[in-house]
Amino acid sequence: MKRILTTLSALLMAATTLLASGPFREHRWESFHGLMPDTASIVFTGNSITNMHDWWEAYGNHAILNRGTSGGFSYELLPQLESIVMGHPDKVFVGIGTNDLCTVESIEATADNIALIVTRLRRESPRTKVYVQSVIPSTNSNGFGRGERIPKLNDLLKEKVVTLNEELGDVYYLDVFSKLVGADGISFKTMASGLSLAYDNLHPTVLGYGLWCNTIKNEVGSKCIYNINATTLHNGGQNNSTGDRITCFAQQPVAADDILFIGDEMVSSGEWHEWLRSAHVKNRGLGWGYTGSQLTQEITNAPLYFKHKSSKAPRAIVIYAGVQEAHNSLSAADFHDRYQRLITALRAKATTSTIYLLTPLQTPTASVNTFINSYRAELNALATENENVKVVDATAMNGVTKYFYVGDGGNYLTSYGYAKVAQYVEQAVKADYPDCDLHAVS
Repeated sequence: MKRILTTLSALLMAATTLLASGPFREHRWESFHGLMPDTASIVFTGNSITNMHDWWEAYGNHAILNRGTSGGFSYELLPQLESIVMGHPDKVFVGIGTNDLCTVESIEATADNIALIVTRLRRESPRTKVYVQSVIPSTNSNGFGRGERIPKLNDLLKEKVVTLNEELGDVYYLDVFSKLVGADGISFKTMASGLSLAYDNLHPTVLGYGLWCNTIKNEVGSKCIYNINATTLHNGGQNNSTGDRITCFAQQPVAADDILFIGDEMVSSGEWHEWLRSAHVKNRGLGWGYTGSQLTQEITNAPLYFKHKSSKAPRAIVIYAGVQEAHNSLSAADFHDRYQRLITALRAKATTSTIYLLTPLQTPTASVNTFINSYRAELNALATENENVKVVDATAMNGVTKYFYVGDGGNYLTSYGYAKVAQYVEQAVKADYPDCDLHAVS
């Protein structure tokens, strides 16, 4: 027991030290405190491989919550479990460790960290079933030989889960690795169609996530919606981690009463179906780290949002974009032109949808804010020039410290910030659709 407590203390100190260099992760962890799971919740926690995927949409199950943090390490996750265990969820799926193997951290230390994560989950939330997922393949190793180390870590995790289950009960090991790995035992396999399971050899495409989700569907308790026999991947012209995420969009259906969020990091980082407490809110954001995607990428992606055979024009589309353009000193006229092209591209498929344009929020950089201020006038002009397009003005948030995460100067939102944006969206959409089931966290 003394050894465990000493190890736990060391891990907590290591995590605290690392937080200073991880503002994205820290802002994600802070935001989770505004989103409490309940006893029906199924939580996925881990690193970017968890963070960048819409697990609840893959299973069509609104009870599934995403608590992934891009760039996360096993020793960081341990002290961040409070917002999970306080809600006493039904199940937690742990997927962590691949980033540790790209550092000097040993395989044994990583396995010990994960065992401590499981121990804390089970002891502080005894009703919660814990599933330790194997680390998936990767040949993207940054010189640390991650591909060769992953099978060794998985073997050790499997052994530890047996012991943990004997001691604590309701701890299970899920082998996802063998479903994704190729004949060499290290890299991702290639599908019979020749399509990739991971463009960047780390983050899965929709086919990789589809194999994964089907492997664990019985434990999750929901059917996976993805077609793993697809003969085409739609990646928005991106053969990288961004493209990996985009491939999922084409297989995620959009219903007539949905609210579709599209845009940059602020969109992708927000668990909007939770902030608005609605299974009709769907996230198509891009970017894990400030500032995220550009309008030109959103224009390319627009047809893919409606690619699924059952997709319909959603009730509303909420757009948040322009921060990257402001950082690139894009003129107001060019911003107007690109935004109009995006509206036109969306209108080609979503003819009846009301489009809401969220005003870009302040940044810590005065020169960038000069462009953002000019963009607001362009959004108002676009709303005048286009039918059924409206501006959601969030400028009252600017200058209010509690809305912006100070750890990086104010680029990211806090839990208060995400909640406030959700309240603005609810107010705007309900003004037009009083019957919609949006219930923003207050």
